[in-house]
Amino acid sequence: MMFQSLYLKCAELNVCLQFPENWYITDTKIASLFQACSGNINVKIQFFETDSIPEIIGKLIFKDEVQCVFQSLKNICCYCGNYTIAESVDEIRKKTLYCRQIRLSEKQNHIAEVLCSSNVGKKHTVRSLLVWGGLPHILADFRRVILHSSLLAYKGKAILFTAPSGTGKSTQAELWRVHRPGAEIVNGDRSVLSCDGGQPYAHGIPLCGTSGITKNRSMPVRAIIVLRQGPENRIRRLGAREAFTMLFSECSVALWSREDTGTVTDLLIGIISSVPVYLYACRPDASAVDDLEAALDLAQ
Repeated sequence: MMFQSLYLKCAELNVCLQFPENWYITDTKIASLFQACSGNINVKIQFFETDSIPEIIGKLIFKDEVQCVFQSLKNICCYCGNYTIAESVDEIRKKTLYCRQIRLSEKQNHIAEVLCSSNVGKKHTVRSLLVWGGLPHILADFRRVILHSSLLAYKGKAILFTAPSGTGKSTQAELWRVHRPGAEIVNGDRSVLSCDGGQPYAHGIPLCGTSGITKNRSMPVRAIIVLRQGPENRIRRLGAREAFTMLFSECSVALWSREDTGTVTDLLIGIISSVPVYLYACRPDASAVDDLEAALDLAQ
């Protein structure tokens, strides 16, 4: 089987996606925005087509409706598909669309293999390949985490709006873009958080949800805003415990990995101790921009 390679910059990491030469990337614009050079690879994800998903070996360590994770002495295998709680091992294997293998002996080399059923087809997006490759787990290895958020760049720093879907993250980011010259939406739906040398950073990522907005930029974090809808604008700074609970619920974490959960916990604690996190119930109009900016300026 012949392969082709796609090199991406993702949250300041160089990622190599290697997949069969007869596969096609449909979102070429996003691929070009995040294109990286072929040297100094931090992570390599290899994709293979197979007519038969490998037999399940090892102990079941995690299961939900879309993922079953087994661990043996040599590998961690994540079987992904559409499952029910009561399914047997044989039924899991039959319903699996792809299986991600992480060799424990190579974990520190950051190499993952993804065995895909031929039913997945030939046309794929950058997003699907990164998700299949286990991006949240990979990022945790480098002390990074995906936050469900709209990422706004303003005066050289990041303001992040996070909340469950449908709350108004994209609406608030767009209001800033319209009413504050120089404000720029970097990503409408996802961002990556890191904390290097005690300074939290927000990074654009080639996952953008329904907004379709994503840019390859990184910047220091000014504040994180947990949004709620409200009849009037009311803002308060969250305490550390409350902020952690609200942020963790909006993070993408490989819950089957205790190590990842611990890493993300430590990362969020560091971020919360360095930048303010606010709970903001607000209206979907320009007054929400005025009141939030006033609160942020007052806190400086």
